[in-house]
Amino acid sequence: MRDVLREDGILVLDQGMTDRQWTEKPRFIPAINTSELCRLMAIDYAEEAFTVHVIDFVDEGVERAFHHDAFVYR
Repeated sequence: MRDVLREDGILVLDQGMTDRQWTEKPRFIPAINTSELCRLMAIDYAEEAFTVHVIDFVDEGVERAFHHDAFVYR
């Protein structure tokens, strides 16, 4: 992996869904909770895939921002 990664590149590894999580199917997973960022993951489960909604509440000083991204795992 190091041979193909750019000099300033970052390698991200993700295990995806664990067997326990697939069995228990939690709907909401609090992932981060700091004074600057609160991240909540909401998961929609289907038979052979699941959609992860990543919801960020960001404190940008004077204002608070809200961001949402979603992706599907098959």
